[in-house]
Amino acid sequence: MTSMVVFCTALFVLLSAAYAHVSITPKEVPAGKSSIIQLRVSHDCGDETIGTTNFTVVLPSKMARVTVELDTAWNILIHKHAQDEDYVQSVTFLGFLPDGFYKLFAMRIRFPDEVGQKLYFRSYQDCHNQGTSLAWDEIPCDHNPDPRYPAPHVTVVNATESGH
Repeated sequence: MTSMVVFCTALFVLLSAAYAHVSITPKEVPAGKSSIIQLRVSHDCGDETIGTTNFTVVLPSKMARVTVELDTAWNILIHKHAQDEDYVQSVTFLGFLPDGFYKLFAMRIRFPDEVGQKLYFRSYQDCHNQGTSLAWDEIPCDHNPDPRYPAPHVTVVNATESGH
């Protein structure tokens, strides 16, 4: 009986993760300009007693002029590149997001000039009391064109195409 409960719990956690994602808006950002993006954590950790305790976003390389929206309910750690302090490597939000709720994490970023790039924001959600992390960090490739745990991404477009 105990093994069946453990199996069902593990299956529920896996299925919950399989149908949930971290999403990003907007999907297109203007080349060479600043834009505000929002990452939405819209799922739980698989148990009503468990919530998200921190959320880390690894930025694409060479992201400059990153400003994170202040949220007094969350502590924010900004990790700069060791070789070049002008660039942000990742941002970690420390707080608590109860099961069944969602949270928007916003930041303003100056995007590169090269049109057509897809920029991936690998994201990691840590679950309180569970000791696990949900990783939304897979990038499509030839052998995995539709990843199960996709990293949210934006596409860099001409400023006139993005409406900015």
